[in-house]
Amino acid sequence: MKFRLWTILWVFALLASSLTTFGGWGVAWSLVIIGFWSVNFRMVRFTLSGWIVGAIVLIVVIVLCLLPAVQSSRVSSRRSSCLNNMKQIALALHFYADDYGKLPPAYTVDDDGNPLHSWRVLILPYLEHGNLYKRVKLDEPWDSLENQKLWQYMPDVYRCPSCDIACGYGAAPYAAHSTNYFAAIGADTCWPGSHPVSFRQISDGCSNTILFVDAVILGSCWMEPRDLTMGEAMEVLCGDNQLGHLTVDAGFFSTSTYSYYGQAAFADGHCKMIYNGADRGLAAAMLTRSGNETLDADGIRSEYSKRYVATVYHWKRIYSFAMFSLLAVLPVFNLRRRS
Repeated sequence: MKFRLWTILWVFALLASSLTTFGGWGVAWSLVIIGFWSVNFRMVRFTLSGWIVGAIVLIVVIVLCLLPAVQSSRVSSRRSSCLNNMKQIALALHFYADDYGKLPPAYTVDDDGNPLHSWRVLILPYLEHGNLYKRVKLDEPWDSLENQKLWQYMPDVYRCPSCDIACGYGAAPYAAHSTNYFAAIGADTCWPGSHPVSFRQISDGCSNTILFVDAVILGSCWMEPRDLTMGEAMEVLCGDNQLGHLTVDAGFFSTSTYSYYGQAAFADGHCKMIYNGADRGLAAAMLTRSGNETLDADGIRSEYSKRYVATVYHWKRIYSFAMFSLLAVLPVFNLRRRS
């Protein structure tokens, strides 16, 4: 069997562009294209228009296979993983309260009242990270030289999967060792500073009171005794901003990151989505533990609009797919010359 030089070059170029575009699946797509033209070049009764139509149909099928048909399920999966992280943290807080009779303080302090460590450090043993907890120098600040060595060991449960994906695609700024889960600090919240409260002090009911929220606050190390003020937490839940839960639409040619709802973990352990635009009075009622408010559960779900954080185009993939498409139909011109 003889092969012309241009055929050999075409095969290698097609393989290179398909590997760049599809990764490992590129080999399969290349074989499909090569097999398609090999068969049809030998079919005497197959007209030129048939070859052209077949090539176009094949390219359309490939494009359709690349469309994010399963994107909604992936987004749902990441959201579920994020909610599962929050439930694990809420459960760890309950285990801590079972042992100590109270929730952990929002932060520990030294003899002079200076904050040392976050509540996220105190519950490490209840998240199956007891060995990491033993390595923490609790009598030193969170950013001491010894404690800085532990920043890289942040438990995965403190990071929202959507935020990781957004950072990986460049659709959101990356902040190393940054957490996504924050408490609301305030005199009447579940976190009044360095003084812990018990579940008995949540007179509004555990199912109506928020423990912590999912937020995008860049540069917040998971060990840092930094959380949200009451006002900041309300902005996350119902403000016109991009601080809420990140939703990543990772398409083949571009990746968009947007936010249209917040997520909150309640004192009874359940987690809930709260769409942007929720009533501020309702948000304040959920964040406080003893305001004696009457909550309207239907008010939690309100109208929302997507707020785009960023869109990143994968130009390398776009260029390689364009080259792949051109190479896939290139044999048509050779066939026309032979005709």
